[in-house]
Order: sequence, then C-alpha cells, then structure tokens
Amino acid sequence: MMRHERNERHACAVSSRIIRLIASLWLISVPLPALACNACIDEMVRVRTPFVDWWLGCFYVWLASASALRLFERKTLAEAPDYFPSWRAIVRFFVLGTVGFLPFQFLSGFGWVAGPGLLLCLLWIAYLFIRLGSNIRRGLSGRAARLSFGFTILFILIVCATIPLSFSRADSTRFQVEHLENPLPQIKGRVLPGLIARGESAVTELMAASDQAAADRNTLAGPSACFCLGAIGSNTAEEYLGELVRTRVTFERSWSMAQWEKSACYAYAECARERAVDDLIALHERSTSKAAREQRWLVLVALVKTRTETGVLFALDHMNEFFQCARESGDGHDEDTARGVAEALVFYQDADIIGRLPVYQFICWSPSIAPDLKTGELGQNYFWTDHERKSLETIESAWAANKDRIRAAWERVLE
Repeated sequence: MMRHERNERHACAVSSRIIRLIASLWLISVPLPALACNACIDEMVRVRTPFVDWWLGCFYVWLASASALRLFERKTLAEAPDYFPSWRAIVRFFVLGTVGFLPFQFLSGFGWVAGPGLLLCLLWIAYLFIRLGSNIRRGLSGRAARLSFGFTILFILIVCATIPLSFSRADSTRFQVEHLENPLPQIKGRVLPGLIARGESAVTELMAASDQAAADRNTLAGPSACFCLGAIGSNTAEEYLGELVRTRVTFERSWSMAQWEKSACYAYAECARERAVDDLIALHERSTSKAAREQRWLVLVALVKTRTETGVLFALDHMNEFFQCARESGDGHDEDTARGVAEALVFYQDADIIGRLPVYQFICWSPSIAPDLKTGELGQNYFWTDHERKSLETIESAWAANKDRIRAAWERVLE
C-alpha cells in the first residue's frame, strides 16, 4: 500500500512538472502563426466532419472531469483507484490537446482526413472504449467501479449523439452561407450545390450574405452568393441581381468590390438572359469615368453570357475592350476571361461554347476549376479543356480580317 502511495505521489509530481513546462512553452511561443497557414484545412474538416468541433468540446470537458475525479477519488472512494483514468493518460491527452496540436496541424496540411481535431478525438474515443472494456472486465460491484463505468458511458453517449446533431446543423442554410467565403474547391464543391439545391428557400440569406460581403469588401463570399442566386434564378433572385446592376454596380471602387460587381453582372445575365440585356447595355454606356472604363469590359462578358443576338452583337462592336484587357489587365483570371471570350466570338460561333466560358474560376482560386452554372458542382468546366488556346495576336488578326463574316455568322446562330 505504501509503495502504491509513493508511486502515486511520484506520478503527481512528474505530472505537475510536465504541466508547468508545457504551460511555459505555450506562453513563450504560442504557435498561432503556424496554425494560421493551415486554417483552410480546419475549415475543410468542419464542413466535411462537422462533429469534430463538438467532439473537441467534449474532450476538454472530459479532461477536466477526469482530472477532478483523479484528485478527489482518494478522499471519497477508498477502493480501486485504477478504475479511473491514470495521471499518465491524463497528461498525455493534455499534451496532445495543447502543444501536440502543432505537429498534428503540419501533418494534416496535405489532406482533411488527418485534421488535428479529428485525429485527437479519434484517439480519445478509442481510449474511452478501452476504458469501458477494462471496467467491465474488472467488474461493477463497487461504488468506484460503477462511478467510473457511468462516467465513461456518459461521454461515449454524448459523442454518439453529437454526430447527427452536428450534421443537422451543417445541413442548414446558415451554416453553408457562412462557408461561402472559403475558396477551397473541396468546400465550394459541397456548399455551392447545397445552396443551389435549396432554391427559393435560400435566396433571402444569400441576398443578405451578398450585401454583407459588399459592405465588408469580402472578395469571396459576395461573388459566391451572387453565383448561387444566378443559378437559382427565381423571380426574387433575378429582381435582386437586376437592382444591383441598375443601382449599385459602378466599377469605380476597389478591386475587391469589382469581384462582387462582375459576379452580379454575370449572375444577372445567366438567370435573366434577354431581360438583362437593356440593363447591362445601360450600365456599359454610363461607365464613363477612367476607373469604370477599365472595368466595363466585364459588362460585355455578361452580355455575351446572355446568349442573345443583341447582347453578342453589342459585344462584337466593342471587341477592342477585350483585347486591351487581355494585354494590360495584370490579373490572370481577367486576362483568361477576356481572351476566352474574344476567342469564342472570333473562332467558334456556337451558343453552347459561350456557356462554358471561364468566367467563374476566381470563385475557387483555381486556374482550371469552375462551378457548373446550373448545379454548382465543381469540375474542369474550362474553355481550353476542349479547344487549343490561341495567342492574342492570332485572335486580333482573325478579327481584323473577318469582322463582317463573324458578325453575320453570329446573327445566323442567334436569330
């Protein structure tokens, strides 16, 4: 008995030293900058496995409760101290839950499955089941045994209950709207289709997200919200996008606002088609300031996306704006868009090809991935996947030599 007490005191002393050392290291060098570099991975884990945050909360409650039981069990329960988690196990989980997060985070940088929270929680849940089996094997005759068994069962039941609850929350419109600003294709590939599939029921929150993103100058949430509204295409969504184009899009503000403005134009063109043409032409004609003239070629892209005769012919009348952007933009996505539209207009008189122009790849921060305009599913929806990419000089030369023939061909296709 005395040997057991000495071992317990030694374990407590060692645990105390380890905890003080960990606290000192944590205070000296909090690894938040290192964790921030993989913040997108954390978001991916939250979307794919939304129960992880709930499990982490349960884990820290268990850690505090197990420590309290271990401290007070000798004063209240004179029997079978081994029924409770040992100090050694508690300290190990404490280390994994604090400083141990840092190497976990770097190890998880190449995939969502081994996210630090998920890995930690899986280790902890495996430990709970081992403890449960150990308690059953030892027998449940004493008070300590019953208390330990109930303690372990309680946390296992809580862990199991959080799975359906967390997935129910993750399936809500609010949760998906909150993740519109994440650019990772793995997240966009879940959030965009989910919101579009909700249809009219998601429109109100998407409009609010678009307005908030414009106020915050959020370059990701606003364009994504507008894209979803255009894909839903309900009367309410169309009226909202039309109001943006008529009264709020000016192309006179910052680059971040231009991302939201061009998305509003594209989405309005997609859902309203011929009804959007007059508003878009009016926007192009009133964009006369120096800043607006540099961006108004985006309105021409939207007019092409209406796939209407009036819209496409108006764009053909201003082809020089596409060429100027492709030469001088400095933005890779804008250059690709301007060149792609010009190439499609000059070489491929086909309305279906216009529908696959690379205008939304900036939503996912990817040079080759774009969301499907009807479902939001991500894929290689890119113009040059099926066509040989032509140089800007080749496009300009072909346009200069064949303007009238190209215009007549489009008139026949879209009449």
